[in-house]
Amino acid sequence: MDTVTVEATHRAYLNLFMEIVPRPIRSEEEADVIQEHMNTLLGKTRTEDEEDFLELLGSLMFLWEDGRYDLSSAEPHEMVRVLIEDNGLRQKDLVGPVFPTESIASEVLAGKRNLTYDFVHRLSQYFHVPAGAFFKKSG
Repeated sequence: MDTVTVEATHRAYLNLFMEIVPRPIRSEEEADVIQEHMNTLLGKTRTEDEEDFLELLGSLMFLWEDGRYDLSSAEPHEMVRVLIEDNGLRQKDLVGPVFPTESIASEVLAGKRNLTYDFVHRLSQYFHVPAGAFFKKSG
């Protein structure tokens, strides 16, 4: 593939980098900027390039938060609650993309129903975080 073809193929993706250049997060301020961009992307219908970019930003945010916050004792449903809150969402926003009904979403978030592998997969895709974020770490 020559340079012109690569550039044309990835122009839309490269344009996303004009808004924000993803780098390792080193401060709360940088984390806030990344989170704002993620929220903007989460709040709209996304192209494939935007999905990829959101996944990249989500990975950076996960790396930042992973060493910063002790999530080892967090229950899976608590992780979902944190992600909902951090993204300015409501429980019912997950009905459809993640959970089939509002009652199931309510039971999961209350800790009365366990997350299934399907729910974990959908949550991982929806929030652009690794599936492991929804499994309680032992130790």
